[in-house]
Amino acid sequence: PAVATPRLAGVPVIPTGPERLAPGGLFTLEGSSLTTGSTLRAMAAPLPRKLAGTEVSVNGRAVPLLAVSPTRIEAQAPWDLEAGRATVTVKAVNQTSSPAPVEVAAVSPVIVSAIRTQGVLVLYA
Repeated sequence: PAVATPRLAGVPVIPTGPERLAPGGLFTLEGSSLTTGSTLRAMAAPLPRKLAGTEVSVNGRAVPLLAVSPTRIEAQAPWDLEAGRATVTVKAVNQTSSPAPVEVAAVSPVIVSAIRTQGVLVLYA
């Protein structure tokens, strides 16, 4: 049977807003045929650059993967990524998606968790 080409559903989804990555930041890709059908989550550090036969590249460099499924990938941008424009691609079973453009900010702080404990609000960024 023919192998489907991975398809990205637009630009990467980033906690700080669409089309904006930051060095070392986490981002999510959504689409179809992003893996061979398997759903896997990385279980230990260092994070793998290939998971369930799937690789994500930013500007041609493979990046660490947190989780992959046929319709969603969670990944981490390279720490030395320079501000400006970048492209993101997904490779699964020797098929590569079309590049998705993304803007790279020098920094992009985000609150990932907020917990109220004993009357004190604790923010994790």
